[in-house]
Amino acid sequence: MTGLTYTTTRTVNGTKTVTGEADMVVINYSYSDTGLPTFAHQLELSMYGGWGGAQKASVDGQATLSGSCTLESSSFPAQPLLPLNSWRSGEAFFDTTATAAGAIGNRATYWYLTFTNAGYPAAVTSYDLNEFRCDNATVGRATVGCVVPWYASELVYSSASYPSLASHVQRAQASGLPGATFANPLTRTEDDTIINTNRQMACGDAPSITGLSCDEYPIARSREGLSSGGTRSTFDGCQMPNVSSGTGPTGVSVYMITATGNNAQGGLNTQFFRAERVLDGDPFRVTHAVTVVPFRDGPRTARPRANHGRLAPRAMTYQPGETWSPHTTCTSRKALSVSSTLEKSLSRRRTGAMDLPSPCHRGLSLSRESTPAPSGPRQPL
Repeated sequence: MTGLTYTTTRTVNGTKTVTGEADMVVINYSYSDTGLPTFAHQLELSMYGGWGGAQKASVDGQATLSGSCTLESSSFPAQPLLPLNSWRSGEAFFDTTATAAGAIGNRATYWYLTFTNAGYPAAVTSYDLNEFRCDNATVGRATVGCVVPWYASELVYSSASYPSLASHVQRAQASGLPGATFANPLTRTEDDTIINTNRQMACGDAPSITGLSCDEYPIARSREGLSSGGTRSTFDGCQMPNVSSGTGPTGVSVYMITATGNNAQGGLNTQFFRAERVLDGDPFRVTHAVTVVPFRDGPRTARPRANHGRLAPRAMTYQPGETWSPHTTCTSRKALSVSSTLEKSLSRRRTGAMDLPSPCHRGLSLSRESTPAPSGPRQPL
């Protein structure tokens, strides 16, 4: 979200005089679904203050694109800025062209806003987003879907169902190994040579103990395994006699966990990568909490839109004047004061508050400019 100022001026005998200003907050965001080839780009603005002739302006928008997509529909009709604290909105839907088997496509979408005002020349500004990737390359997914690839989704090992597996992850991360945070995630690899090398170097000489199996962390299907360097370490009581104890940000931790937990891990990883469309090179996090994991396309009970029936925006609450910071206050991938409603309520209700998508999962993206409103920096027109 950003600030925007529209200024009107008159020039008489070479002297320019400001005749008005309109101060606005602009929220620029897009959303999609991991099981749909369609994504949307919405723009919302609200004038919260100003004076003079600038307040009499109207605004309309035009959506355009670049990259592997086509414009399906768009709407941002001319709307007056007044009254104060009312929302003016536009929405555009795009379809990916990355639909062939194995296809992966990136794109950028743009909104051009035009401010018109009787007696003044038109003023134009633009907002873009280049956050979504669509693919038909996710193993096990029969349909095309779109995600925010830079968002590190959360692979959860339940400490209730698999206590030894979850305990190993917890202890390994506590020792300094990566994967727990957005700032220091793991990176997926689909290279079988790297995966097999990671496993062999970590657990190739593991002892044979009934009911137990060697587990390595970071997981073998990440680029942070031993194929990238480092050494093995373990913990007291982990039954790896040829490995010394140690801590640090590189290498791997090895641990003899229950065979049941280790056997389940492969299926959990596969289901996660498939559901979240985590491809080669994508970041992801690993946690060990007992939690309900929302998919990055949001709740599964999305109410169809009146005219689209395929894609509905998610909502969170924002009050003008709040400072929004992605990831720092998220308690889950659809958190950040999120309302579970999928019904669009933008610019249909209230004075002062609006609903907008949460950025806390891979099916949603806000413009990553986060400034306070209305006191934050403003982009002049």
